Amino acid sequence: MSNAAFREAQLLLARRLRELRTARGLSLTDFARQGWATSKSVKNVESAETDARLEFIARASGTLKVHPASLFVDCEFPFISFTKEELVNHVFGRVEVYRRMQHIFHSELARRAGLGSEYVHLMEMGLAGGKLSGVAKLSAALHVNIWLLFA
Repeated sequence: MSNAAFREAQLLLARRLRELRTARGLSLTDFARQGWATSKSVKNVESAETDARLEFIARASGTLKVHPASLFVDCEFPFISFTKEELVNHVFGRVEVYRRMQHIFHSELARRAGLGSEYVHLMEMGLAGGKLSGVAKLSAALHVNIWLLFA
C-alpha cells in the first residue's frame, strides 16, 4: 500500500508541477534557474522518475508562488513561503496531529508505514527524511491524503 501511495504522490506532483509551471509560462530552464535546480532534476520530477526531496517541493512552490499543498491537489491554496526546514516541520507537525487524533504510538505508525521507529521519530524532529516517499508512506499509514500533510 505504501508503494502505491508513493507512486500516486509522485504522479500528482509531476502533473501539478508541469501544469503550474506551464500556466505561468516558465520553461524547464527558466523554472530550474528560479528554483535553484537543474533542468534535468525538474524533468525527472515532472516525469515521476525521482523521489522528490521536501527541499525541492519548498523551492518549487516558492518559485510558482503556490502553497506546497497545491502541488498535490487541483486547488490553489493561499501562498505561504516555506524554507526546507519550515516545510519539514510543518509536514511532520501535521503527521503528529493525525497520529495523536488516531491514538497511534510512534512505534505503531512506523510499523504501518514500513519505517523504523527511530527513523519516524527523527523525521518528526526534522532530523531525518525529507523525501516524498517517506511522507507518502506516513500518509498511507495514517489513511489521509498526502495534500493534507502539506496543507
